Amino acid sequence: MISCAQRQAARAATIPQLEAAGLTVRVFLDSCDPIGPEDNGPIALKAVTHASGRGGPMLLVEDDIDLAPDFTAFLDMALQAQAAGGDRPPVAYLYLHDRVDRMRLHYGPRVTERILMGKPMPRTLLKPPVPRYLYGTQCVLIPEAFVGAFRAELEREPRPIDRALEAAIHARAWPVLVALPHPVQHRRDFTGRTAKWGEGKVKHSHSFWLPRVEAA
Repeated sequence: MISCAQRQAARAATIPQLEAAGLTVRVFLDSCDPIGPEDNGPIALKAVTHASGRGGPMLLVEDDIDLAPDFTAFLDMALQAQAAGGDRPPVAYLYLHDRVDRMRLHYGPRVTERILMGKPMPRTLLKPPVPRYLYGTQCVLIPEAFVGAFRAELEREPRPIDRALEAAIHARAWPVLVALPHPVQHRRDFTGRTAKWGEGKVKHSHSFWLPRVEAA
């Protein structure tokens, strides 16, 4: 988990949910005095460097998320997909910023309309038709084979963490999966953020509350 020192309340609402899902949380704190979105790269680099020394996949999370009851089912699906991915296991996004134009790129028009209409959906890991503009690092499962590439991108140029991850994916044409319906929602806690940071931008999931149906 990456966080700001002063965001205790955000962490206190999120960490118990992750622990209830069977996860052990390691928190990396920035002073954030204050911080804008471009400044979370250095603390992310510390987290990714730690993960690269431990081996195995890295579940990168931000501190202001809520988990759906079927979060662990999606996490298991993502781990299985990575295990079956050979030498290029996919990066799995368990959440994305759902701006409608990007939803159509990421999910295709038919799935997007189904989400916007609030229809039940089977749990799935979808391969985005256009794997660009993948913004939202609130909860991403990064395979061990890709941690080094992500770390190199964070070291190469200071930038927001989601843009660094997207750049690393695009530069290497790395496979990506998106969990639908999203099993993670973004609460958008602004503690420690610069004034008007992200004001007016869509930073939530449209699919988080959709009923799940079992695939046929």
